[in-house]
Amino acid sequence: MGPRITGLRHLSVSLGLVLVAASAPQAMAQTVVPTPSPIETLTPTTDRYMSTVTIVSPKEGETMTRGEIPLKITTQRFPIGKDPKTGLGLHLKILVDNEPPVSYYDLNDPVKLNLAPGTHTVRVIAVRPWDRAYRNLTALAHTTFNVQKSDNRNAPKFKTAEPLLTVVSPSGTYGATPILLDYIVDGVNLGKDNYKVRYTLNGQSTTTIDRKELYLDGWKVGQNKLVVELINASGKIGDNAGYNRVERTIDYQPNGTDSLSRLLRGEFTPEQMFGALGPEPFIYDNAGNPKLLKPAN
Repeated sequence: MGPRITGLRHLSVSLGLVLVAASAPQAMAQTVVPTPSPIETLTPTTDRYMSTVTIVSPKEGETMTRGEIPLKITTQRFPIGKDPKTGLGLHLKILVDNEPPVSYYDLNDPVKLNLAPGTHTVRVIAVRPWDRAYRNLTALAHTTFNVQKSDNRNAPKFKTAEPLLTVVSPSGTYGATPILLDYIVDGVNLGKDNYKVRYTLNGQSTTTIDRKELYLDGWKVGQNKLVVELINASGKIGDNAGYNRVERTIDYQPNGTDSLSRLLRGEFTPEQMFGALGPEPFIYDNAGNPKLLKPAN
């Protein structure tokens, strides 16, 4: 069993991968599509944040005597929180080892990690309400520590000649397409240092890119197997503790009523998104001038 995150209000998540059945239906052809217009409209007001994320504990290299580890995080210049009206907001993604991320909206909500003995790495990334990561240098924090003993099984290197892939999105279940593929590559510049990202959807199509994020269409209803890899000029995966190959199962169920699906379909006006965008949100009007938003009545 993989690591577990508990203590998040109304949330107890067991992190692990689900295998897609071999008899799954054939996937449609995948297509890269433009950013959905509702998100394009709201992006400028979220671009103003230069977030700083800090993991206070556990500290780098620390050895903990218990398997239940309190995780303490602080942020600066980044007002996280979930809007009660839409269920969306600026938030953090917590990744334990190389497992899928968990969303975190409230710094006052204690987080405890239930971990097996050995070495573990936690990454925390600041993201927008639609799960797109911030890419300033202080928006990603990480710590590698030990529970009872060191075994170096989850000890990737950061900011060295050995690059590191962090897949921020997608994960879990989606009720609308397109779906965001978003990742951070640490240690190299994509397209400039002979490294690229390769993704394979349902084993049917493989594409190599040097973009930072994109929206993908072509998901089949039900479970989809997505593999994302960081490769060098020879097409080989730069291993880095096994972290540069990420495999996730994405469940697509059309006509979802969750908030992200509704946002993608344009069912929220910018005014209805007021509470999810931080203080004094704005959009650009048709003339290209910034206009402060007012909350919807």
